[in-house]
Amino acid sequence: ELGIPGNATVLCNFLQTWKINKEIFEVWMEIMGSSLRNSVLVLWGQSGDTVTNLGKEAKKRGVMRDRLRFVKRTEDLTGYHRRLCGCDVFLDTPFYNAGSTTPTVLWAGVPIVTLPGKTTASRLASGFMLGSGQILGNIVVARDLEEYRKLVGRIANRGSRGWKAARNSLEFYRDNLQAHHSLFSTEKHARQMERTVSVMRRLGSTVHQGASKYHVIVAGPR
Repeated sequence: ELGIPGNATVLCNFLQTWKINKEIFEVWMEIMGSSLRNSVLVLWGQSGDTVTNLGKEAKKRGVMRDRLRFVKRTEDLTGYHRRLCGCDVFLDTPFYNAGSTTPTVLWAGVPIVTLPGKTTASRLASGFMLGSGQILGNIVVARDLEEYRKLVGRIANRGSRGWKAARNSLEFYRDNLQAHHSLFSTEKHARQMERTVSVMRRLGSTVHQGASKYHVIVAGPR
């Protein structure tokens, strides 16, 4: 569909492009210019200005415009999954994470590298990831931008040990019925959400300043 060589490492981010800030774009360009010189980055071509401006910004940072590939929205979810399956890793945006996109990407068997921040919007993907298995969370959730950069370089190269570890961990939790985690079990996820909301409601009624300053983690039986 995109004319990408079969031996290229395919990085992707199909989020709305306003989530891509200067800081994370520079990290992506640094990765493409150093540890992943044989890579392409697939983005949503949200508008003509998106394509033009991001292409110019990439060139300023030493990455040729043709290494950025822009796609339009697919007509259905099947086409979206097929497109995802051709990618090696999904690059999350720390400023505002992939929210509902995260489960879709994980279901397609594609790991997401993310960096959680201090706001709800910047912790969405890590919440999904840690809920998909602690082993997977340890592989793809970074603690700072430097680690984010290293994780992408480690797991993006197709066939490498890091690539296999991330994929095998994700596929294990997705496909092993004896070890499925809440993200891959709709009923279990619903029960955990109910318990979480119950805890938040009790906090809100008993804590003088309310529950907004607390990060609620609810552990349930497996």
